[in-house]
Amino acid sequence: MKRIQNRGIAYAAIFILAIAIAVCIVIYLADAAKKFRIQGEIEVGQCLVLSNASGQVVDLYVKEGDFVNIGDTLAVIDNSASLSQYKDATAQRYLSQPDEITEARRIRTGYQNDTFDMWQQALAGVDVARKNLERIEQLFEKGFVSEQERSDAYLTFKAMEAQERAARKQYDMACNEAHTKFLSNPSYYLDGNLNEIVLTSQAAGEVNRIFVTEGQNVNASTTLMTVSVMTDVYTTFSVPEDMLHDMNIGDTFTAFCPAFNKDFELKVYSLKNKGMSPAKQASIISSKSNVRTFEVRARLTAPFDGLRPGMTLLARNR
Repeated sequence: MKRIQNRGIAYAAIFILAIAIAVCIVIYLADAAKKFRIQGEIEVGQCLVLSNASGQVVDLYVKEGDFVNIGDTLAVIDNSASLSQYKDATAQRYLSQPDEITEARRIRTGYQNDTFDMWQQALAGVDVARKNLERIEQLFEKGFVSEQERSDAYLTFKAMEAQERAARKQYDMACNEAHTKFLSNPSYYLDGNLNEIVLTSQAAGEVNRIFVTEGQNVNASTTLMTVSVMTDVYTTFSVPEDMLHDMNIGDTFTAFCPAFNKDFELKVYSLKNKGMSPAKQASIISSKSNVRTFEVRARLTAPFDGLRPGMTLLARNR
């Protein structure tokens, strides 16, 4: 009887010990999870490739994953459909005039008018992009749009400015150089390859996304593809403001990357309010909580090869 009683006490002790071990494990895991409550990801700079005229994509010289250098040809757009009526009219005028010098001047004037119209179209695109950027800026200050939307609007505006400068340069060249070319060969415009627009890369990097296919018709300012600038690596974290005490601009912190099973030291260079939708703002007001979420951007203090966009980072909560 006494032996049975001792065995029961032993079983009870083992049961209590197992419960204690389980509680310790749960506490340890919860504490470990708290150290990695802030999650972020690797990102790289993006270069947008936009169509500067309406037309058909006749050639794509790259595919997703290809590496390109500055000046590499990415795509060719045929805008002959939009110029066909003008070229037909120009050809008729040329064939109906015996005086080649007179006709050359008429063709030159038509060419200048065409480049002028393209320049004016680019100016209108800049104005639209500027107004859109101003609208996005106002919404961003009120917290209605994210930093990414603001950045996209800014990149679109800068791209339209570049297109406007290129169109202005083409118009100036038409005014300054076309006269001599047309006098020496009045059929220059008719036989030229002006109906093809060659798009080249403005940055060295990896082709990330291609949004069009060969044969597809596109409008002016359509995004054809994006090029990831792999040398411009940074990280983003969404951090509640009550956890920003160790993430001010200039601060350094450690983040763990599961892909490499490695810790990286990061330095904060940007800290911005992410913005909230009206529905989210209403829910915050109703809950009487004013804790906002901030986007923290940081760069590695030391370069590391192999990091890819989208890789997870877990910041240690000190």
